[in-house]
Amino acid sequence: MKQTICDLAVLAALSSAPVFAHQEGDFIVRAGIASVVPNDSSDKVLNTQSELAVNSNTQLGLTLGYMFTDNIGFVA
Repeated sequence: MKQTICDLAVLAALSSAPVFAHQEGDFIVRAGIASVVPNDSSDKVLNTQSELAVNSNTQLGLTLGYMFTDNIGFVA
């Protein structure tokens, strides 16, 4: 039973990929979460007592795109 459900889930996932195909002239807008999680610190900078620090941050990420042809597009 579990194998059948797993097989059906894989089949559904693989067969739905063409639905997301883009065509010439399509505008694409995507939104998601953009997160920066640096894992670094610095030593003293330029023989001073100053150090550089970076922090983690999570924000909304937006991507806009335009398809010039079925295979070539521009994303900003």
